[in-house]
Amino acid sequence: AKRRAGADGGAEWGADTAVRRELTRAASGVASRVSDLADAFDARGVSNALWALATLHSVPGGVDADAGHAATKALIKALNGTLKDACNARDAANALWGCAKMRCGLSPETVKVLSVAVCIDTSDVGEASMALWAIASMRSDGTLAHGPARAAAVHVASSLSDKVGKWEKGKVDARVTANASWAATAPSAASRSS
Repeated sequence: AKRRAGADGGAEWGADTAVRRELTRAASGVASRVSDLADAFDARGVSNALWALATLHSVPGGVDADAGHAATKALIKALNGTLKDACNARDAANALWGCAKMRCGLSPETVKVLSVAVCIDTSDVGEASMALWAIASMRSDGTLAHGPARAAAVHVASSLSDKVGKWEKGKVDARVTANASWAATAPSAASRSS
């Protein structure tokens, strides 16, 4: 494939759009297969697939929007069922983040269960900040109503607050801090604009 230097000085896939077309075709094929198999996934599979689809959706040459949304909806249906109860902290954070990035909401009950899972038996502030960002994003874009978003955000923020005093210098990166600080203001900003 042909490469050219991007305006930012880095290399990117350039004029040869055949590469992007093939990547999109491959990713969309995987998304279609995910749609077919969503009911067979376990909690880890659903959360990983949601994370991957959201990541692919956000890059040029990623998954086709229709295929990505169809797969996301199938995964959400599985997650809204019994799988939400099987999520550990990382699964819950990945599922919330994937849904927020794809702008697809979850049921209020699922958000509640996942927000609790993020806070149980974890010292990873990254998962809590990612979940808080996702909840705030879903509230901000309207895919989660104010009441359920506020309840979930308060629970996760409380857990995150308990962990703040235990943050070790060098153990918490800037992204985690930025996610947590943005998320702390997003629900209140969204409720002022509603």
